[in-house]
Amino acid sequence: MAAKKRSWLLVNFQELNPKYTTQADKENEITQRLFLENALSKLSRDQRSIIDLRIIKGYSVAETAKLLRKTEGAVRTAQYRALKSLTKILDEGSKNNA
Repeated sequence: MAAKKRSWLLVNFQELNPKYTTQADKENEITQRLFLENALSKLSRDQRSIIDLRIIKGYSVAETAKLLRKTEGAVRTAQYRALKSLTKILDEGSKNNA
């Protein structure tokens, strides 16, 4: 049985009202994306997988556990730790860029 994605998480806000998107908005979006990608690259491979499946792709804990061959508890714990690490990395990065 293939894991199902949650389609409600796949929203592109730029497509909702593209005529109000300015060059500064696009540059800001690119900067934020690069900042986030850099922060994600500092996580372990396991943590990036958890963030990708749970947060970005919208899989459930059960689906993620099955895909990664982990228990649901292990996925929840790994997600908590990954988000905590990501928050710390992003906070440090924003302080350095301020």
